[in-house]
Amino acid sequence: MSLTLQLTVHRAALTMVHNKNANKSQTSLVDKLMPVMTPPQPSVTPKLDSPKFGFNDYAERLNGRAAMIGFVLMLVIEYLTGEGILSWLGLK
Repeated sequence: MSLTLQLTVHRAALTMVHNKNANKSQTSLVDKLMPVMTPPQPSVTPKLDSPKFGFNDYAERLNGRAAMIGFVLMLVIEYLTGEGILSWLGLK
């Protein structure tokens, strides 16, 4: 378990115990003793080139268009021949 997570868990546990016994209007003893440690956040977002291969926007768009064209062609073949695509391929 990371140090930050351990400190957060301990702080939460101590806060629950302390709040049972203290007036809520006072500053918590836990807040004074254990400040919350947050991991540093990057200040600059890196500029990455889009991938040339794999799952990128262009490849997915092209794949979707090819699937739509293939589906329409399959329907046209079935309509023109009067047979299903399996019969046309000789599998039935």
